Amino acid sequence: DSFLSDGEKELKRCARELEMAWPEDDSALRKEMDRFIKPGLRHSSSGMKELKAVGAPGPVLRLYELLDGAASSAITPDEGFSRELDELAYHFNSYARFFKNDIEVLWDTRKLMRQLMKSWSWKTTAPFRAFKNVFKR
Repeated sequence: DSFLSDGEKELKRCARELEMAWPEDDSALRKEMDRFIKPGLRHSSSGMKELKAVGAPGPVLRLYELLDGAASSAITPDEGFSRELDELAYHFNSYARFFKNDIEVLWDTRKLMRQLMKSWSWKTTAPFRAFKNVFKR
């Protein structure tokens, strides 16, 4: 919840808790956060119970457990904690590369659809589309 309402504040808090330095020039990080964090796409929130119920993979459960523990001070970050986070990050980034192109295409298509639906031609042809749908039933 806090992350989506103020991602930068939460990431800075996490970095502080994990004793990680925040970049002096964070412009690239801010750009990436703006690209990645989409509060409007949130449709629910979940915890460990919900993650297990939907069959989340073990690495996702472990990451949640580590970060939730650090956020609640139940886990004290140490070298082993950092190593485990680095290893999880390496694997997640490896997996993400498989989908990077597809996600970019999806975002581009979404932008085009929004533009189309705001266009004059889309609005003027709306009655015809509605009329056609009557006959489909």
